[in-house]
Amino acid sequence: MVAESFEPGSGSVPRVLAHLAAEGHEALLVTHAGPTTYAGFPVRRVSSWPAAPRLRGTMRRFGPDVVHVAGHGRLGRRAVPVAASLGVPVVLDVGPTGPTGESGPPPRVLEQVDRVLAGSAAALRDLQAHGLERLALWPCGVDLTAFHPSRRSESWRGSLAPDGQRLVGHVGPLERVEEVDLLTGLDRDERYRLVLVGSGPDEARLRRLLPHAHFLGDLRGEALAAAYASLDVLVHTARRETCGRLVRAGLEALASGVPVVAPRNGVAEDLVDEGSAGLLFEPGDAADLEACVARLLHDDLALRRTALAARRSVRHRSWRALDEALVGHYRDVVTTSSASSTVSTRCTCGSMARPAASACSSGQAGSSTLQCSRPTSTIGATDDSSA
Repeated sequence: MVAESFEPGSGSVPRVLAHLAAEGHEALLVTHAGPTTYAGFPVRRVSSWPAAPRLRGTMRRFGPDVVHVAGHGRLGRRAVPVAASLGVPVVLDVGPTGPTGESGPPPRVLEQVDRVLAGSAAALRDLQAHGLERLALWPCGVDLTAFHPSRRSESWRGSLAPDGQRLVGHVGPLERVEEVDLLTGLDRDERYRLVLVGSGPDEARLRRLLPHAHFLGDLRGEALAAAYASLDVLVHTARRETCGRLVRAGLEALASGVPVVAPRNGVAEDLVDEGSAGLLFEPGDAADLEACVARLLHDDLALRRTALAARRSVRHRSWRALDEALVGHYRDVVTTSSASSTVSTRCTCGSMARPAASACSSGQAGSSTLQCSRPTSTIGATDDSSA
């Protein structure tokens, strides 16, 4: 894999590598910084703009069946043509927003990609509108075990809302672009208590603007899961989706049985089952946001129904199911690449993976599971995102 950034335990790249290790594949990560190994796989650290010969040498020595480029930054743009020149199929993961206009990779790079994975239906539509082909949907997932309604803490709720107010949460960085100012009216409403999880350069100003809000700072692990499950509703305020923040926070809240209120845009429309698991408001409209919150929280029975619907709406988006689907995409492009060659030594079950020398009995292309007697494969991945 090729990754612009890599932080163990955070984002999609570590999770995908862990899944590949558990399934018996081999992989190599190329990135800018990080440990020398992860999940038992080697990590090759390169400069921000590595020379093509170095990347080519790394790929040649590893001998991948497929290269997974996560994101569309400079490192991935360099890796795609190198892999193509070696005849290695490339899967490009562009995330939930997708590359558009000048922010995306140039056409000459996209032409060398065997499959582009969009992280949302909105991104898929955008890519189709730009005339791109060989597209597929690979949405973001969520850990359904870590984020669960059972994490709810009544004592935690009581400490923040001793008079029984509804807890309205916001999870994300405290920056101007997040438009947290839209919560001013909710902060003044005695029916609610705001709970802000995160930190950032705008925190001091927001503390003055929202004097009744609870600022909890950055939370992780069990503390974050308990905070989600103990909310009554999660509100996302930023009209523009940046770095997958709405997708991540929204999925984690929904998995915790917490409805979501978000600005009406393509990503939110794909994420929130409006009227069942949450509501959408007009971007930048504080009054509409407040009306959505009031509508969700006005009745205990209705809120319980919404909480159940929230959890149901993401049950199909477990990370395991999506990781297995990703391996299916790997298999598809390897199979297609092998079929186009008169002689191929690749096992068609790999994904930037190098199968062991034992006999392989792969399933049909498109299957989401591998069926090798010894499913050891090599996966070269280049990740440019921090998904």
